[in-house]
Amino acid sequence: SQHSATELIQLAMFGETMEFGSAEAAYQASLYKTRDEAAEIAKLSTRQNGLSLIRNKVSVDKKSNKLKILTPDQKIQYMYRMLKSKFQNKNFAAILAKTGNAYIVHQSTDSFWGVLGKSPGISRDSQEVNGRVGLGKNIIGKLLMHIRDQGVDQYQLSSDDSQEFLDQEENCQIPWNKALPLLGMFPEDVSS
Repeated sequence: SQHSATELIQLAMFGETMEFGSAEAAYQASLYKTRDEAAEIAKLSTRQNGLSLIRNKVSVDKKSNKLKILTPDQKIQYMYRMLKSKFQNKNFAAILAKTGNAYIVHQSTDSFWGVLGKSPGISRDSQEVNGRVGLGKNIIGKLLMHIRDQGVDQYQLSSDDSQEFLDQEENCQIPWNKALPLLGMFPEDVSS
């Protein structure tokens, strides 16, 4: 296993507690209609290159109608639940707290969850528009800032909050020098 027990995310799903190696894995498992499929994601999530295996499985299973169809608000609520669970871990909570009041950017290949960020083989200059980060809603960045600012135990995300995240026009609006990229929320991924 590539994760220690303190890094695993424990989450109630399908009437039992499942353990996942990452918030993304827990989120992907929550999309499945059946317990067995979610349990398979949990197993894959603790393996070497587990996220790659999970992404491939989800891609195939979408075509087989094994996944729930979620509204944008439901997607945000599911991800918020996964991230809250992740930041119950004191190590991850300490990393998030160290961001202070910095604007957090989730660099991603998915413009809903993050902003199209630095990718291997692509220069930062080619992704900037007038010195700004590429396109994206940065939903995960916004969720992380909410958790950091409101506390993991006290804050519930309302549908109004989700809608506000969706309505904000942030594409090409985040200056690189003001953004704090947090890729996987592990210490080696945190820029200082």
